[in-house]
Amino acid sequence: MYRRHGYDEEDAFIRARVLYYMQIGYYVLDLKEPVEARVSHLAAYLRAFTGQEPSDADVAHFMHFIAAR
Repeated sequence: MYRRHGYDEEDAFIRARVLYYMQIGYYVLDLKEPVEARVSHLAAYLRAFTGQEPSDADVAHFMHFIAAR
């Protein structure tokens, strides 16, 4: 995802690690946040993770991915 958004290899690697470790934190803390609550902030999460404004296509892609789960 980060390489696709123009980050060089090292920055993409580190951003991905931060994201992975954050997700592990959700599981370790046993947070019970409903998926709908997280998805309602999807565009803001994408902005935070990529540093760029997500396109409507990006948001739709992630929404489709989440719905398929």
